[in-house]
Parts: sequence; structure tokens; C-alpha cells
Amino acid sequence: MRNWIVALLIFGLAATAAAAPLTVNVNEKNLEAVLTLPTAAARAVLKDLQLTVEDRRGDDYRLLASAAEVAWLTAHGYRVKVLSRVEPAEKATGYRTYPEVVAELQTIAQQYPDLAKRFEIGQSAGGKTMYALKISDNVAADEAEPAVLFDAAIHGDESIGTCVAFGFIYELLENYDSDATIADLVDENEIWVVPAVNPDGLNLMRGNANGVDMNRNYPSFWEGYTKWSGQPETRAIMELARDIRPVLSVSYHGGAEVINYTWDGIYTRSPENDLEIAISQVYQQESSYDITNGADWYIADGTTEDWYHATNGTLSVIVEISNVKMPAAGNIQTYIDRNVPAMLDWTAQTARLVRGTVTSAADGLPLEATIIADQRLAVTSDPDLGDYYRLLPAGAHTLHVWANGFGWTDVPVTATAGGAQKDIELEPAADGVNAAIRCVLNLRKDAADNPANVSLPTAALGGNDGAAFSLGVGGYAAFDMGENTPVRDGEGADLKIYEKGNDEGYTVMAAAQWTGPWQSLGTGTGTQEFDLSGSGLSEARFILLTDDGDGSNTTADPGADIDAIEAYPVCDAPAADFTATPLQGDAPLIVDFQGLVSADQGCLSAVTWDFGDGGSSAETSPTHTYTQPGVYTVTLTASGPGGDDQEIKADFITVSGGTDDDDSADDDAADDDATDDDNDSGDDDDDNDSGGCGC
Repeated sequence: MRNWIVALLIFGLAATAAAAPLTVNVNEKNLEAVLTLPTAAARAVLKDLQLTVEDRRGDDYRLLASAAEVAWLTAHGYRVKVLSRVEPAEKATGYRTYPEVVAELQTIAQQYPDLAKRFEIGQSAGGKTMYALKISDNVAADEAEPAVLFDAAIHGDESIGTCVAFGFIYELLENYDSDATIADLVDENEIWVVPAVNPDGLNLMRGNANGVDMNRNYPSFWEGYTKWSGQPETRAIMELARDIRPVLSVSYHGGAEVINYTWDGIYTRSPENDLEIAISQVYQQESSYDITNGADWYIADGTTEDWYHATNGTLSVIVEISNVKMPAAGNIQTYIDRNVPAMLDWTAQTARLVRGTVTSAADGLPLEATIIADQRLAVTSDPDLGDYYRLLPAGAHTLHVWANGFGWTDVPVTATAGGAQKDIELEPAADGVNAAIRCVLNLRKDAADNPANVSLPTAALGGNDGAAFSLGVGGYAAFDMGENTPVRDGEGADLKIYEKGNDEGYTVMAAAQWTGPWQSLGTGTGTQEFDLSGSGLSEARFILLTDDGDGSNTTADPGADIDAIEAYPVCDAPAADFTATPLQGDAPLIVDFQGLVSADQGCLSAVTWDFGDGGSSAETSPTHTYTQPGVYTVTLTASGPGGDDQEIKADFITVSGGTDDDDSADDDAADDDATDDDNDSGDDDDDNDSGGCGC
């Protein structure tokens, strides 16, 4: 097919931008074209039309475009050159079909049952089951270990990533028994691989079965024209990432050779920019790919790596493996060999992590917490295990820790090249306030990006602290109030939105799931309280805030400025119980008590022990020494905002006399009993019984 060129002068391009994308179905974009954009104003069209950019060289952007897009660009004075028509892909030699991917993952799991397990993670738009492979030494268990995530072929016609993913899987499993370095990576991490994010498009087309480019479908810094509608594949990956909270992630593509780090959707640098560059350099050392910031390469909203980074604090990159999306079969191994050593080095960066567990000082149980190192992005601790992980530059840092019911706590930590262990024990807060701990949907409006809205959702996490996240005019975001601390319907107001400074308007919605359905709680202006009653919800884990659309996006803090989303805890009284060992023995008797207190997070303020001998403790599971013989009643009191509960165990600990000559008269009698059984008398027995010394 002949190439053709249309060149016109560019006048007033920013004023002629289209109001919406011209071609929604990415699979209908069948022209390879080059668009020349010599100015920043001209580049605004990339977002306005949601053009599908595949590469950039200087001012020239290589597009996958539709005829309608080419016609619009031509009519509005842009210089565009069509290179060729993209023909439908056929079965490519050397590349796995999706049924082959599925079968091979199952074979691997069967061949290495102690190290590999295949997980169903969702369904594609075309009804195919999506799978992830987990590799770890105790693969069936959810251990307190950092997660590293590799995904590939989100663009189905870039399936060289699938080949590299399988190459990495075999490198780990086949060499586990013979390579100490690989064994350490597998033993100390949970390594997740999704070889084909786009089952319907694999080897065939860029988009999924609905024609959606899923690497523009993630809800982070997305200048969408309607409310976000996540594709089933997108939601599956989001759910997986929300669950495993990856510390590091790589998404594999084809069509260029470069390592692309966040952000992709805004020109402002991430507060993790130093670490994003550093980990890109780690990957570069073995692979020799160039490195670029995503937005500097070309601007693109809704990418996987931006969502990983913004929502989980994941250090994430996109690796473009090869200039050809699907290299010839004879060249596939070259790209596997180029990338697998880099993947091993990448995974090994977890040895540098600051890590630990977050627990309650009241009961010792793990806590789900938001952890913000210095002024960086937030990471969260696991709600079941309490473990957290944070890669930081070597040196002194401050961890700002928020847990619902425990408030803000600053924790100093020193990061080293060999990592650092920092367990965090939090004291319950007097007010017991709950707040958002993570942002899951961030569709901030910031069309102008000049001046840039540099606020991030991190500013809206935790309790009211004066920092704020600007939604942008018409923008919206959804926040997670915590797995164990949803907003509950109580008497009066249940929720308070802190809006900083400008009394901007917004609407509030609530849902039990981040995917909805969403129920309205009403509209507000400035800082305002809201009530779940009338919404039909008895509790809600997720809160969605939408700016009212009033105002201009040409300021640095457009739209409603959200400082905090706080909830008033509705607590039942905690349930107190305990055990101890040993329950009897000679004085001095050392007894280990274990408090078994059941309470929702934030609903336990204190525990108090009465050991029956005048001794007491406020520890969850204390050790107490009984120095005098006797039979002792033990009481545990658990207190919280919802009330108190006592567990009283009468005659629970029995202490006999021992052999100390300085003991009391009863102890002397017990000594006599213990050393001269022939001299025992009924009176002595009676005395021992009444004194509680006989065993």
C-alpha cells in the first residue's frame, strides 16, 4: 500500500482539540502512522483524542491510528504520515496460544507442587479464565514475605512478554535446587507472574475482546470523558495487586526497547523519582535498555504502572522488550536471555527493604496501617499478618504511621543496603477515630497541567493533618477505609469529610466493594458530616468523592481539596478471655498469661490484669511471679469505646509451699509435708487445705 503524507502549518492547535476520542475501539485502529508534534501545546492532542502512541523519536510519535483520527488530525493542521496498514495477525510460530499458556501453567504447578501454584484471578471480556502463577518455598501459605509482580501481554500483539515471563519461571524452578542465589529469592519472596493479561487478544490484537486498550484503562491520573468503567481484565489485576501489595512490579511490552518509569500520565515527577530511577538502573545493568520517564517519552493516562505506583506505593516500571512486537521465532531466546538476568537482579532488591510488623500494644494483634516514609507514597501493612515493606535510600528516615483507632505515630528508622527490621507497636488513641488508609480509584482532573496539580491521594490518607489532595474540577477518587474498619451506621453522623480552605462542593457515595454499587450519602461544601442511614448500607468500606464541577482546572489546586475522610467508630464491647501456663507449682511460681481478647480494630483501648495477689499488669500477655503459696483468682478486664468486659477465673492458680526456710508458717508446714511424709497428721492436712498449700 502506498504511503501518503499530509503536511499543514500548525496554527492554534490547542484551541482545536476534540472533545472526545474519535475511535473508542482500539482494535479498529489499523494504520501505522507518524504524527509530528513540535510544541507542548500541540502535544495536548495526545490526551484529548486518547491517541494510541507506541513510540516516540524526538518530535515524531508513532501511532496506531484509525482513518477517522488521521482525517481529523489532517483537517486541523497536524502533520501526519501514514506508514502502512496493520493486517490481522495470524498464528505466529514460536508463540504460545492462550490455551497453551493455561495448560503449561498447570503442568508447571504439577511438576513443582512445593514451589509453584496456579491461581485463577478473573475472567476476560471474552469469557476466558485468567491465571497467575505464584512461586515461593511455601507456595500454598500466605507468609509474611514481600511480593514481586511481573505481568505481560496486556497488549495481546506484544506477546514477546509472555515468552520472557515463561523464561523467568523456568529459570527459577529448574535451578532452585542447584543455585543458592535463586533458592534465596524463592525462599524469601512471593513471586507472582501473570504471563498473559489479555487472553482474548494474545498474539492477535492490541485490545481485549471489547476493543479496549487496557493499558489506558487503569484508574489513575486518567483524563477520562465519562465515569471510569474498568474492563474485567483490569479489575482482575487490580484485585490481585490490592491483595498481594507488590513491592516491585514490571509490566512487559513490545514495540520499542526501553525501561519506562512512572509517572506516565502527568509531567510532575513522583515523590519516588529517585528510587524509580535507581531500580530502573538495576534492570538496565543486565539488559542494557535505555531508561526514560514515561511522560517524557509520551504522555498516557491509565497505565498499569501508574496505578500500581499510586495505589500500592509499588515501585513499578514498564519494560519494552523489542522494537518488533513479536520477533521472529529464532530471535525469541535472545530476548529471554537479555531479560531474565535483569529480572533476577530486580527481585533481589527486596533484600534492601525496610520491613517489619505493625501490631497493637493493647492486644498484640496485627494492624492494617498506612505507612508514609518522609514525604513519599503510602504503603500499607497486611490486615491479617501486619507485615509491611518499604524500599528506601540508605540513611535516616521517618515513618509516618496511621492505623485506625491508633492515630498518627512517627517512627524513626535507618535504612541500609542490607535492609532493616523495624517492628512497630502502636498505642490505642483516646478518640479512636478511623480514616481512609488507601486510594483505589484516582481520576483526578488536571487537563491543563499548567500550573500542575502536584497533590497526590496520599495527602488525604489518615486523620486530619492539614495536607490536602485536590480532586480537580469534575474529578473523583475512591478511598478504602480498611478491611477491618469499615464505616458503620451508628447514632447520628458516621463520617466527616475535611475539605481544606476553599469550601468547594462535592458529592459523597459509599459502597461495600470498590467496584460498587455506590449509594449516595449526599452533597457537601467544605468540611461536613454525613450519615449512612438512608443509604441502605449498614456499613461501607469504600467512600467515593466527586468534585461538583464548579471552577477552573487552570489553578494548582483545582476542585475540592480533601484533607481527610474520617469515620466515627461504632464499637461493641471487647470480649475478654485468657489462658495461662503453668496453673500450679511451687513458689516462686512463674506463670505466663496469654490474653485472648476479641475486638474490632480500634475498639480496644486497654487491658488490665488482676493476678489475685495484689499484682497487676497492662500488658496483653504478661508474665507474673507468685511468691506466696495460695489459690488465686485472676481477672482480665478489656476496655474500649463500646464498653468493658471482664473474664474472672476463680481459684485459677494454685501455688504450693516450696523449700525456702524464710517462708511463712504455712510454707513451713508445707516444707515439713514435703520432707517427712511419716509425720503428716490430719491437722496438718486440714491446715494445708484451708491455707491452699496442699497439692
